[in-house]
Amino acid sequence: MARSSFVFRLADRPLFWALLLGGLTGRWQPALSLGIVVELLWLDVIALGSVVPPFGTLAFLLLFPLSVIPGWTEAHQFLAPLMFAVFAAYGASYAERYQRVALNPLVDLVAASASSGHGCTPGRAVALGAVVRAVWQFLYYMLCYVALWLACDLLGKGIFLFEGRMSWGMLFAASMVGGILSLRTRRAYACLMGMFVAVWGFLAVTRLDIF
Repeated sequence: MARSSFVFRLADRPLFWALLLGGLTGRWQPALSLGIVVELLWLDVIALGSVVPPFGTLAFLLLFPLSVIPGWTEAHQFLAPLMFAVFAAYGASYAERYQRVALNPLVDLVAASASSGHGCTPGRAVALGAVVRAVWQFLYYMLCYVALWLACDLLGKGIFLFEGRMSWGMLFAASMVGGILSLRTRRAYACLMGMFVAVWGFLAVTRLDIF
């Protein structure tokens, strides 16, 4: 049981999919880069009780296909899609919480089955929950996938932000906010504020146009 639980937790990590898909496609550089960025973004989130963390794996699986079909490899090409993927990951988290609430009546049916024999057995309840979760996650992913690809197709090169001025190192540094927040100390938040001040100061001095 512990081993199977470990496998499921491992399969829910973006870096696991980065290694798997990088090996299958040979696109190691974008796969590992995107996996690291998405992992760092939510280091401060712990799945505990009613807390449902953002779906980092969903974000990675939305981004990685862009490195295969269009053949993107540069950090600035993924910046705008990454913003979309972040919102999609949080949207999946809210949908998961709603789905859990919607399936709460199954608890009463299982209790009725145990007391009177009428209702829903635990096995059926687990199977139903798994099917519902798989269906809505697949549909949600396809919806986000189509929306992202339509945006990329309609905007063309207009979707690229900071073209020629954004490196993977800069994107790693920006995504390390999650690692800083995971410390949960005043010094960590002070460091985070200092990072924001430094970044905006750099943009002001160099007069970079975000848009």
